[in-house]
Amino acid sequence: MRALKWTVTCTLAASLGLGMAAGCESIKDNPRTAGTIGGGAAGAAIGAAASDNKATGALVGGAIGAGAGNLGGKLYKDSRDKE
Repeated sequence: MRALKWTVTCTLAASLGLGMAAGCESIKDNPRTAGTIGGGAAGAAIGAAASDNKATGALVGGAIGAGAGNLGGKLYKDSRDKE
C-alpha cells in the first residue's frame, strides 16, 4: 500500500512538472493564468502545512490561493494594458 501511494504521488508530481514546462511559453502572455497557478500552488502548500488535516488544508488553501492569484493577475493585466 505504501509503495502504491508513493507511486501515485510521484506520477502526479511528474505530470504537474511536465504540464508547467509545456505551458511556460504561453503563460507569459496570460498573467491571470500565471497568478491562478502560482496562487493555487502556494495556497495548497501553506494550507497543508498549517492544518492538522493535510488534504483538507491543501484543498481549502489551494482554492483560496487560486482565487487570489487570479484576481491579482487580472489587476496586473488591467494596469499593464492602461500603460
